[in-house]
Amino acid sequence: MKYVSNSAELLKATDVKNGDKLRIVGDAYTSQSNGKVYWNCKVKLADGSIKLAGIIDQSGDAFAKAWGAETSEWTGHAVTVEIKTSQKGNQYIQLIPSDEPKVEMPKTTGGVEYPGEQIDPNDIPF
Repeated sequence: MKYVSNSAELLKATDVKNGDKLRIVGDAYTSQSNGKVYWNCKVKLADGSIKLAGIIDQSGDAFAKAWGAETSEWTGHAVTVEIKTSQKGNQYIQLIPSDEPKVEMPKTTGGVEYPGEQIDPNDIPF
């Protein structure tokens, strides 16, 4: 069975430009910081690199409307980048659902890639 790392570098506004197309390559998941819940997902950039994108509420709402509320259904869909500026002058990324066709991605669960090889129970040392 092949190990697949769950870590990825954070996607920054300097990594992309308006109109860039990215592909969601993994289930969205939540993380918590300072008492807030944040949604994240991995995206594939045009150069093939994988980055971790934060999903702002407007993007999450748009994804759910376009592809359904089950985040596993978002995997394989393309998104378009819109770089916005906050009231404080900071840049942030808003991801917009794209009308490009969905691409089937390998099934993954918690960092384990499927399909895996069959494991003989006799090969397990315990």
